[in-house]
Amino acid sequence: MNENNLENISNESPENVQEEPMATINETGEEKTQSSNSKKKKTTIFVCIGVLVVLLIGLAVWYFAFKTPNKNVYETAIQKAFAEVKETLEDAKQTSIKANFAEDVIFNEGTLQLGTDVPELEGLNQYAFDYELGLDAKNESANLYLGLVNDSSDTTVLDGKLYVMNDTLYMESGKIFEGLLSTPVDFVMEMPSTTVSYDTLIKIVDTTESAILKFVRESTITTSNTEKTIDGQAKKVTDHAFVVNGEVLKRLVTEVTNSYINDASLLSEMALLFQMSEEELKANLEELQKDENYEDMGEVTFHIYTEGFQNTIVAFTLEESDVEVITGTVNGDDFKATMESEGTSLTISKTKEEVAINIQSDGSSVAIGYNKVSATEGTITLIIQDGESGTRMNGTLNISSQKESDTIANTTMTGSVIMEADGQSIELTVNMQNRMSVNEKELADIDTNSARDASTLTEEESNAILTNLYNILMNEEAILEILGYASGSM
Repeated sequence: MNENNLENISNESPENVQEEPMATINETGEEKTQSSNSKKKKTTIFVCIGVLVVLLIGLAVWYFAFKTPNKNVYETAIQKAFAEVKETLEDAKQTSIKANFAEDVIFNEGTLQLGTDVPELEGLNQYAFDYELGLDAKNESANLYLGLVNDSSDTTVLDGKLYVMNDTLYMESGKIFEGLLSTPVDFVMEMPSTTVSYDTLIKIVDTTESAILKFVRESTITTSNTEKTIDGQAKKVTDHAFVVNGEVLKRLVTEVTNSYINDASLLSEMALLFQMSEEELKANLEELQKDENYEDMGEVTFHIYTEGFQNTIVAFTLEESDVEVITGTVNGDDFKATMESEGTSLTISKTKEEVAINIQSDGSSVAIGYNKVSATEGTITLIIQDGESGTRMNGTLNISSQKESDTIANTTMTGSVIMEADGQSIELTVNMQNRMSVNEKELADIDTNSARDASTLTEEESNAILTNLYNILMNEEAILEILGYASGSM
């Protein structure tokens, strides 16, 4: 900087002075400005951010690889299982009505219609069965009505009414015999004396889940790396092994039962549900904790197999004496478990669409499935295969339930059954409308004084009843066709 520059600066007013960047001299005599320092600061910030990101990634990897306890794998499995139970209870809660079977008057009534694709049995399509069942357990009474209706002529072909009261069965059918017949019966109606509370059931499930999770967190679970064949593919997995013997099971049962005992409100609700006093229920629960219940128990080992840093569950087994008693695979929320013993296998599977049970033994099989459409709708499937004769039955039943109120529910069931044998097949269809009500009406009040003891009927009177029944059936052409086909196929 020369003297002229200094003079120029001194002559300028402060407002007109523009500051020059300050300069420093490095070892080579080159100047570095503040802009150079600014670049350094930015570079340092980027380096710090990069290091922080690497640390966070490292922490995540360390957490999932090493800090996710083995117990968390079991906790995940337990929580998923209990979530399924609670979802089922919530669905049932939406479709169930409030009924105390020991105190209330319950009616089930509706219509059942069957059909078929067999030409010789097509007459079956024009008939329907009406029914009504009334129960009054408090007074040990019941009513039953059955009627065969010809839809084509809109007439009741045959009907009958049964009444139970005072240890006597009364029978009435104006089309077959006149008046009221009676016969003594030993009729005892033992019904639950409480309304099923789904809130209580869900509370029991929640308490049980919490107790089991606490037990698992306090238990010893070992891990090891291994290779396992899953769905035909060899995979490198982590084995989370949990050994259960009598002592361990006793700890689990004690943990669960104490969770009930120590919750006064829950214990009271459970006593009401199981129809016993709180003292009796507590005594029964404490009985389960005694050592002698577990002294002779062997040792079993649960294995849960996981993949990856996040311990994704892919398979599980239950071993007894180094033999896999139960094997299972897991794919997300879907699973399949199989148990085999002495030539018989039981497989339970669940997908997002269906829960299924399959039993196989000596070439024969039974498969039952349920496809949930919603909380109030679903489809049941049934397949039965006889390995020896080749006979096969395949059925489907669609169920829909709707509540009118807390005391009235309507259910519709439609479906079909296909039976195959000896190269022939028959399809039967079913359509059922059912209505269940609580305390909506009373059982029929009949005059029992006019009843006649059925044992006093003469032979002539008994024959007359059979003749009336025969004539009614023979006047129905469709029934004759059905009876003729049935006799010819036997």
